[in-house]
Amino acid sequence: MRSMFFRGAAATIVIFSVFACSGPDEFLPQEPWRDSYPVHELWVAEDISEAVSVVNLDRWQTGIAPHTAQPFLAGSIPNYITVFEDKGYVVNSGANSITVFSLRNPEDSGKRYNVALGAGTSPWAAALVRQGSVLYALVTGYEDNTLSVVRIGETGGSLVRKISLANGTHPEGIVSTGDSVWIAMCGFDAPTWGYNDGYITQVDISSADVTVWQETESIAVAPNPQTLAWNDAQAEIFVLSTGNYVDTGKLAVYNAATREQKRDKALPSGMSALTLDKSNGRLYIGGGVILCLNAATLEEVAYQSFQQAADAIAPSYGWFPSLALDASAKFLFAAAPDYSLVNNRVFAFNLETDTQAGTFSFAGCPISIVCATITK
Repeated sequence: MRSMFFRGAAATIVIFSVFACSGPDEFLPQEPWRDSYPVHELWVAEDISEAVSVVNLDRWQTGIAPHTAQPFLAGSIPNYITVFEDKGYVVNSGANSITVFSLRNPEDSGKRYNVALGAGTSPWAAALVRQGSVLYALVTGYEDNTLSVVRIGETGGSLVRKISLANGTHPEGIVSTGDSVWIAMCGFDAPTWGYNDGYITQVDISSADVTVWQETESIAVAPNPQTLAWNDAQAEIFVLSTGNYVDTGKLAVYNAATREQKRDKALPSGMSALTLDKSNGRLYIGGGVILCLNAATLEEVAYQSFQQAADAIAPSYGWFPSLALDASAKFLFAAAPDYSLVNNRVFAFNLETDTQAGTFSFAGCPISIVCATITK
């Protein structure tokens, strides 16, 4: 999620942490606005304010206000948010931790806990996997080149082990393919602010014994791979390589079994968000602009509303670091942080009518978003 300007430089992290800790002196948790169940929601991690916000999409679509609440604060520099089953997970890059919370009662501190990953981890993203009855969060460690294995419980979690990654450097995005996870190794080189070779590396998690989980093989990819997506129907891994923010980026598709590249497409540099709509066979990609591609052919599907949003954020040098689809795949949401703190927002697009359906404003910078359906 973070751009190249948040990588490698300790001074940048220190300065950024000061801003991240400069929120309100007293935070009052708010219960989400919910009228009935199931309820469809958009969850937002804000990296400056450290707040986690939630939007009731059912209220929003029917014009009922209020629809947005802030149930809790995460740790320092939250970088990624995801949901799995009845819980949500926030990866806190500055705090070297993850925050686990109840989707049903996020404002309840008794149902929320943090798991420390160790100093110098700088966690980036996470994937949730089950081995039998045991749930694990697998968290990429950008600075210490590891994969943290965290056992998730109802009232607490524990760091079980760290797997050192040798195939490439600086792990970022991660995706589960069942018996394995694949991890994007961006290869950032702090002394030169450039990039070494990019890889995606595989970790075998097929055994019920986590102590034997190990890195196996890797695939060389275009520079600065950040985000991955998995299409189980075709056994394909989509790899989004951001590039060096000057030259072009690249989207490449690999056969998970043969490791062969099936197709690729050049992209504008700086593209780092990737969402796959399996129901419609479309890919949505975010960076300085938002693109829609046919997943099978990688041909572009034009949306005028996407270009209008890109034009709106261009004066503040904005970008779209995270995208999310609602349960119906009718709406696409795009986070648009503004580090001048003037216009932090999330755009909503109606994909059926190719129109901008609205925006949600936030005090902090929305860096990562995810949609969830909450049942009673």
